Amino acid sequence: QCKGIAIPVKGRWVFTGFAEPIMNLDDLPFPDFDLYNLNAYTDRKALPILTSRGCIMKCVFCTDTYFWNCYRHRSAKNVITEIIELQKKYKNSFLSFNDSLINGNHGNLLELCNLLIHKKLNISWGVNCRVDKRLDFEFLKKMKSAGCEYLILGLESGSNKVLKLMRKGFTIEEVEHFLHDCHRAGIDVVTNWVVGFPGETEEDFMHTVNFIKKYGELIAALV
Repeated sequence: QCKGIAIPVKGRWVFTGFAEPIMNLDDLPFPDFDLYNLNAYTDRKALPILTSRGCIMKCVFCTDTYFWNCYRHRSAKNVITEIIELQKKYKNSFLSFNDSLINGNHGNLLELCNLLIHKKLNISWGVNCRVDKRLDFEFLKKMKSAGCEYLILGLESGSNKVLKLMRKGFTIEEVEHFLHDCHRAGIDVVTNWVVGFPGETEEDFMHTVNFIKKYGELIAALV
C-alpha cells in the first residue's frame, strides 16, 4: 500500500510504484532538533533549513531533478516563521540552507530577503545557487543585507563547450560577470568543479585551470 518502495515478496522484488510528490511544502511540520545534543557539534550556533525541493534545471550528471520529481518551494512567510522558532529555541545565529538552489523562484527569494531585513532577525546564511542573469548586482546586495555570507556555485567547467554538454544553462562569460558582482556585493563564493566529464579534452580542462588561476581571488573555496 505504500508507494515509492521496493520490497521482497516470495523471492522476487516488487516495486510499489512512484509516490506522488508533496506539492504544498507549507503543510509540512518544521524539523525538531530537541533530541540532538547541539553542544556536541563544532558550530553550535548553526542549523540547517530547507526552503524548497528539487531544481529547475536538468544538468545531465545530477540526480536532484529526478529524485525530487519537480521543483517546489515553501512560501517566504512560512520560512520566516521557522527561522523565528529556531532562534527562540536554539539561539542560533547561522543557517545553512540545504536547497538544491536558492534561486529557483526569484520572486520568492526576493520576498524572503525583504522579510529577513524587515524583521531584523540578524541571521547569517549560506546556500547553493546557480548563475543567473536575473540575480544582478542589486539583487545580490539585497541578499547580503538579508544576511547572505556565501553562495555555493556549481560552475563545473571553464569551457563553454563542456558547459553546453552538461546543459548548465549559462556561459563562462556570464560566470565572470556573476563572480565580480558577488565580490562587489561582499558575498563569498564557493565553487564546485567537475574533471573528466565525457567529451572534455585536455584543452577544455586547461580552460578550467586557467579560469581558476585568473579568478582565484574572487573564489573563497574550491570543491
